[in-house]
Amino acid sequence: MATKDVLVCVTRQKTCERLIKEGARLASGDDELYVVNVSPNDWSLLGKQYKGADQTAEALEYLFEISKNYGAHMTVLRSEDVVTALVDFVNKKQISTVIIGSSKEEDQANTMAKKIKRKVPYDLEVRILPTEEE
Repeated sequence: MATKDVLVCVTRQKTCERLIKEGARLASGDDELYVVNVSPNDWSLLGKQYKGADQTAEALEYLFEISKNYGAHMTVLRSEDVVTALVDFVNKKQISTVIIGSSKEEDQANTMAKKIKRKVPYDLEVRILPTEEE
């Protein structure tokens, strides 16, 4: 792979800005920086369909602005299967590095990072950034 395109996976929280900053640090020159949020099909991203919708809309708008400031392409994917949506995106864009935030998953053998790596047919680097409290 000639380029080192970077994918940053974000949730609907403003604190994901730190992930975007790390992605921008890693992507350089001709590398592309992508920021992706995967949301369930039945969620209204900008409406008041569920509790917390106002904060979601505000956070996504904030993350779009941060992405734009770093020259990143931000996309919201709609899917009930986050891992499959991310793997499809990684394969389509031939991403070389994925950045995700740490999780509190109990089953460390089956974390999102490991699920993504298992489903990508080439050597993919997955970086897990700890939360700010860690």
